[in-house]
Amino acid sequence: MTQIKKPAVKKVTASETSVKKAAPKPRAKKIAPVFSNQERYELIQKTAYFIAEHNGFVGDPHAFWAEAEAQVNAIKS
Repeated sequence: MTQIKKPAVKKVTASETSVKKAAPKPRAKKIAPVFSNQERYELIQKTAYFIAEHNGFVGDPHAFWAEAEAQVNAIKS
């Protein structure tokens, strides 16, 4: 009588069964523009002018300035 050989079964250890995780990709750093106080002021001033011009120079100049300041602040974030 001939004996049938079973195929050899390799024992797998826990470390071999765990899936290797891919190395995390380095995140791109956000580089915020850095304005000096003078540059920031001039940028707000020009932006407020263009907002006022867009509105036909009708309205509150303080509101134009506040809107311009908000837009410049949004550039930084």
